[in-house]
Amino acid sequence: MCPQIAPDTSKGLEECLKAAKSLEEKYQGCDYASICKSSPKLQDIEKCGPMPLYPTKEGCERICKDGKWQDVCKAEPGASEEFPYCGKIQCIRYDPVCGTDGKTYACGEGDAKACGVDVAYKGECKPSSSTPPSQDQIFCTQEWNPVCGTDGKTYSNECMAKAAGVGVAYKGECQKRQSSPVEPY
Repeated sequence: MCPQIAPDTSKGLEECLKAAKSLEEKYQGCDYASICKSSPKLQDIEKCGPMPLYPTKEGCERICKDGKWQDVCKAEPGASEEFPYCGKIQCIRYDPVCGTDGKTYACGEGDAKACGVDVAYKGECKPSSSTPPSQDQIFCTQEWNPVCGTDGKTYSNECMAKAAGVGVAYKGECQKRQSSPVEPY
């Protein structure tokens, strides 16, 4: 459960950082958007830091994190009717994952799921090369250890997907999304 009391920002930066570090250790990956929505002190936690929102290049504000001033930003993409919490997940610890849409989600799997996106892999998205390496430059085994590529196709193993210039969405064969059939009367 998330903390209901924010660190006291009136006692100065050093005390604020100590309290924030204690919260960070105790509540790793806490989802403030859903769990602590009713907390009246949420704004105080954000002011204190080191509770990052979304590190991106635009719309940043300066906060103190780990004893240093850093740029912190709001998430993109934003909420929609279908995904009302998209871009609103906040976390204590930066835990990026790369979504199958090629975008980095700062607060882990829950952040991506809030936007209706599956996780391709842990870590920030790596820029994809527009020219994948040629087949003769990559040597892959023929081992059957299927992975689903970010293009929705099944590859025999991770190496084969990379050789095709495609990222891995998840391990296993690609699952077709089926719509529920309409029952005739």
